[in-house]
Amino acid sequence: MVLSEVAWSYRVDGVEPADLPMIAAEAVAVGLESPALCELAGLGRGDDVRDLRDLFE
Repeated sequence: MVLSEVAWSYRVDGVEPADLPMIAAEAVAVGLESPALCELAGLGRGDDVRDLRDLFE
C-alpha cells in the first residue's frame, strides 16, 4: 500500500498503531525518508501507542 493510502486508512481507523513501525520500515526500504519515519521504523509493535501515533502523524 502506498504511504498516502496508509495515512488515509489510518485516519478512519483502518490501520492499527501497532502496524505503523512495519509500514514505516517498508516505506524507508523503498526510499522514502524523514527523521520521524526512520525513528518510527526503528520502534516495535509493543512500544507506546502514543509514540507510534505521534511519529506517524
